[in-house]
Amino acid sequence: MNTFVLRLVYLHSHVRWYTVHFAGHERTEYADFLARMGAETDPKHKRDLNDLKAAIQIIGNKYGAYPKYFRDEQDIVHRGEAMAVPSKFMMRSQLRLYCQILSPRVVILFNGDFKTKGPIAAQDCPRVEPHFTKANALTRVINQALEDGEHLHWDVTRTVLVFDPNKPINP
Repeated sequence: MNTFVLRLVYLHSHVRWYTVHFAGHERTEYADFLARMGAETDPKHKRDLNDLKAAIQIIGNKYGAYPKYFRDEQDIVHRGEAMAVPSKFMMRSQLRLYCQILSPRVVILFNGDFKTKGPIAAQDCPRVEPHFTKANALTRVINQALEDGEHLHWDVTRTVLVFDPNKPINP
């Protein structure tokens, strides 16, 4: 995994949404997700993407980032904290956008895809597994960076991440 920096994506009244930008990559993880999912030609997939973006806005402006609004697909075995955005608002969608909820006011968006239909776990789905695994690895790196406090820390209110966008975080 390359070094990365965080980028602010959305600033809503209740939630700040960040994403990861790997060194040497043209797009952030979230921008890559939007580009790939936006290129889908299936009308249901386009609707699911629009619903997901609307859910991010609703969570950000109305509710705050509480775990009950997200799909819990945490990888406890590997100590990852990746969850999917969101489940409460998109009950039938197979679209998975992985994220890390750092607090009710701060979320890191990663990447994702459409999960294979049926009773298959994210870890076993060929489409979402790479994104799920990477998201879980990133949650561990971000938690360690917050603990170290050198490249990433909270402001005094614990509602804003403080970091230098020119100083990458090393995995």
